[in-house]
Amino acid sequence: MGRNLFRTEPAFRAAVQRIDAEFSPLAGWSIADELFAADAADRVHQVAVAQPVLFAVQLGLAAVLRARGVEPDMVVGACFGEISAAAIAGILDTSDAIRLIHHYSQAQHRLAKPGRRNGGRGTAERPNSPNSSRSRSSSRPSTVPGRPGCPAMHPRWKPSSPS
Repeated sequence: MGRNLFRTEPAFRAAVQRIDAEFSPLAGWSIADELFAADAADRVHQVAVAQPVLFAVQLGLAAVLRARGVEPDMVVGACFGEISAAAIAGILDTSDAIRLIHHYSQAQHRLAKPGRRNGGRGTAERPNSPNSSRSRSSSRPSTVPGRPGCPAMHPRWKPSSPS
């Protein structure tokens, strides 16, 4: 997962190393080291490892595309990918996104059930709140017409022009 890009693409490597430099002190482990770890196939099933590594790979891929002059008109993310999408779109500062993915993946790890690859889902709401799920229909409005449950889309202001 990203090993070849790390070895061959300077923009990818620089992005992952920048993320890793801020992430490692928070987590106590290195994303870059995890990419090349002998037991990476085993640890990638741990949500607290997989999500930050995938976050770094996603931002690294965006860096490769940008280095080649490709800017998105829009980016979309689901679950923790929303954090990546917001960082790629410039909505979240990369440093804030790094801290957020660390805390998000830790929370998902605590909620995950043994033997499951993905994190559990948990919600908290005030029982008598007018927005409580008990006081509204079970179908929530979609953020994308015709796509129930599709996450937010983060539009770019302008595509970059070729140099």
